[in-house]
Amino acid sequence: MQRKIGAQYSLPRGNCTPEAVFAVNGALTVLADNELAPATFAARVAASTNADLYNCVAAAIGAHVGFSTGTATEKVETLLLRDIASREGLPDVTATAVWIISRTAGWVAHVLEQRAQAFLLRPRAKYIAALRM
Repeated sequence: MQRKIGAQYSLPRGNCTPEAVFAVNGALTVLADNELAPATFAARVAASTNADLYNCVAAAIGAHVGFSTGTATEKVETLLLRDIASREGLPDVTATAVWIISRTAGWVAHVLEQRAQAFLLRPRAKYIAALRM
């Protein structure tokens, strides 16, 4: 028996092994965005201005799609997730879904933490015009 997911995907019922759960949980944990990533910082800056959650995640997405952030790690993450999906007999789109869920969960966690800290994040700047000759 199968459950329909969307119009074109279905998952086999009852094939959820402990190994599959462990692998997907591990991937979700590893792929949650860390505190040093530009996308996470963007989400925190937006949260510090009291932007709503949707706009904080949108800020993170906007920062993440920049070419220089995470191109190499994204390739490794994609290969890891595809391997997990194929090994466990999951649909092809599972890798993308797990990546999106984990990254978004990480951003939301950072947004909630930033709101709890209740201060405005501001970049530090140094006036250097007087140093020019």
